[in-house]
This record gives sequence, C-alpha cells and structure tokens, in this order.
Amino acid sequence: MNLRRPRIAVFATVLVGGTATALVAALARGRFASFNPSLHVVIETTAGLAGLLAAYLVFFRFRRSARLDDLLLACGLAILSICNLLYGVAPAALDRYPSRLEIWGLASGHLVAASVLAFAAFAPARRLERPRRAAWLTLGYSAIVLAMLAEALTAVARELPIDVGTSGGKYAAFVVQLTLAAVFATAAAGFLRRAERGGDELMSWFAVAATLRAFAGVNYALHPSLETGWVYTGDALRILFYCALIAGAAREIGRYWQASKDAAILDERRRMARDLHDGLAQELAFIARRVGRMSNSPVASQIARAAERALDESRRVIATLTRPLDEPLDVVLAHEIGDVAERSGTILALSLERGVRVEPDVREAFVRIAREAVMNAVRHGGAGLVQVELENADELRLRVVDDGRGFDAAAAMRKSGDRFGLVSMRERARAIGADFRVASRPGDGTTIEVELP
Repeated sequence: MNLRRPRIAVFATVLVGGTATALVAALARGRFASFNPSLHVVIETTAGLAGLLAAYLVFFRFRRSARLDDLLLACGLAILSICNLLYGVAPAALDRYPSRLEIWGLASGHLVAASVLAFAAFAPARRLERPRRAAWLTLGYSAIVLAMLAEALTAVARELPIDVGTSGGKYAAFVVQLTLAAVFATAAAGFLRRAERGGDELMSWFAVAATLRAFAGVNYALHPSLETGWVYTGDALRILFYCALIAGAAREIGRYWQASKDAAILDERRRMARDLHDGLAQELAFIARRVGRMSNSPVASQIARAAERALDESRRVIATLTRPLDEPLDVVLAHEIGDVAERSGTILALSLERGVRVEPDVREAFVRIAREAVMNAVRHGGAGLVQVELENADELRLRVVDDGRGFDAAAAMRKSGDRFGLVSMRERARAIGADFRVASRPGDGTTIEVELP
C-alpha cells in the first residue's frame, strides 16, 4: 500500500474510525468491554513488541537522517512499548494482580509517550551535529523521566482512584482516555501537515496511525476504566495503530534498501560508461578521423559515415549510463532528441508534459522510438521542423510530426527490409504493450504515434 495522497488516507481513516465508534456506541448496549485477563495480556504483549519493532525501524531511519524529529519519534514509540511491557504484561507474567502503581504507571507512560510523539510531529526536521551523542542523551533522559514518574507514582498511588465502580475512578479514566485521544489527534494533524509539505510517506503512515489511536481513546472513554485485564472494542483500533506504524516504517526501510541498490547499479553503470568512453568511443573517433583523411572513394565515405554513427551511438549509451535511474521521461526525451536535432541543424518544437515517471523499460522504449523517428525525419525526410509531444492523461502518448518529404507508409511497412527503422520502432512499442502507428504520404510529412494504456 502506497500513501501518496495523505489527506485522502487520513480522511478515509477518520471515516472508518468514526463509523466504527458510532456503531459501537449504538449497538453495544453498554457492553463496551469484557473482563478477559488472558486476552488482555496477549493484546498488551503484541502492542509492546510491535511498538518496539516500529521504534527500531524508525531509529534505523534516524541513523541515516540524523534528524531531531526522527530521534523523537523513535523515543516516543520506545516509551510507549516499554510501558506496555513493564506495566501491562509484567504483572500478569509474575502471576499477580496489578497494583495502583502499575495501573497509573501504564496510563502515565502512555501520556508521556503520546506527548513525545506529538512534539515530534511539530519538531523541526534539522540535522544534529552529533547524532550518536544525541541518541545516548535522549535514551538517558527518557530513563530518568520514567524513573521519576515511577517514584512520583509510588508516593501518590494510594490516593489515585482506579475502581470502575466509583465515580472518581470513572472520571479519572474518562479524562485520561480523552486526553490521550486529543494528544494523538494533535499528532495526526502534525504528521499530516509534514506529509503534505515534504512528500514524506512515513509521515502519512504516522498520520493514519495516530488517527486510529485517537479513535481508540474515544472507544476506551465509552467504558472508562484504568483497571487491567479488560478487553475493549478500542483494542482493535489500537492494534491497527501499531500495524500502521510497522507498515510505514517497513516501507521506509524498503525504500532505503532500494536506494542503496540503485546507487550500486548507478556506480556500475558509470564505471561501464568510463570504460566505453576511454575504449570504444576513442577507437571509433580515431577510425572516423583517419578514414576522413583517406581518398574520397565511396567505400571510404561509407566507412566514415558508419564510424560517425557508431560514435554517436556510443556517446548516447555513455550519456544514458550516467543518468539517474529514476529520471523523468520528459527530461530524458528532451536531452536525447535535442542532441540529434542540434547536430543536424533541424528546428525542434517540444511539448512535453513534465514529471512523467515510468518504468525503466518503458522509458528506454519511448526514448529509442523518439530518437529513431527524429533521425529518420532528418536523414531520410530532410525535415526542417520536427514536433515532439508527450502526454500522460488516460494513457501515455508520444507523437512525432515532421514536415519532411514523407513516403508511402503502407508500402514501406510491407517492405520491411527497406525500412528497418520502422520495424524496429514497432517492435519496441509492441514489447512494452504499446500501440504504434505511422501516417505519411509523399510530400506531406510523417506522423508517428505511440500509445501505452
């Protein structure tokens, strides 16, 4: 799943979360929770481990970016998960009923973690000068905060209400859950803002996750209680919160490995380009110069032209190998056919939609077809003006129109041996699943179109 439109993704999450909450409130008839300690432990364990995994993946991103906001994100997720494991899972693992300290420790830890995440959503995305030192300091400060929180709770735990049967306990739980919902809603707004401004897909996933957690808090508030052992309807939304976190972090790591792979490929392509430039291209240039000094016989002229064409092709290959792998199609087209037109003295009119990104094989096929069409218009048609159009609406369309001499297109396609360039263009289009059309008449120029659904 790719969240390229964060506002729509968050709106859909709000719609789903709101609908689920409304249905629970309307149909549950007061049964918003059930006492099931075993299932509660499973949910808390899953939440804690999933949160730690998400925190690790985000910290991996911090190691690459060295940014303050990424460090805070990893810190907030780690605090959230540690509190789940320490206060939610450990008491059950030790086979004892949780005390007020653990119950309020879990609630307070969630509030601290949510506040850190909300702060990270609005924190500046600036690079830290000493990221390793900052990471260790953040870890130390977080441990101190949690220790101080535990000490404070130890002192006042006896006065804190937890019993769902008392009005004080209900009110305290209601306030805590709605506060958590408000903090996560604020964080969702911050993540959405950053996703739209910076195009950061991870922030889109965090906006969706924070929205789910906000609705989980609203669901918890429908049956306010801080006692552990209860399973709520909001637990499903909370598990989805962690799933969204892991999905976003995993996609971020996947993009990192893909970027590393692309960088390795580009390095190898550049090495090949250097070898071609220093070897094949130099030899072809030498052949072209020496043959040009020979007698003006037809054979010498043919060899010289063949060497020049081979040299042009080697230069094109070298230029292609040194370009970024994800360069937009319009940029590559403008460079390739512009080079052909410049060397031939032909006027070139470009109308290329900007930012068209396609798969590498599609880009290569379109560039080859466009280059061949322009070269044929110049060499065989004597064109003075060539127009190249690129559109990407319902389908990707390339159109090359020239004012050259034209030819009988139907006859040329039947005599494929005489027009191998046309056959080559048609086969390249067919290889990527595109339609190829040629329209030409003697004295009326030529139009070549390629359409990819």
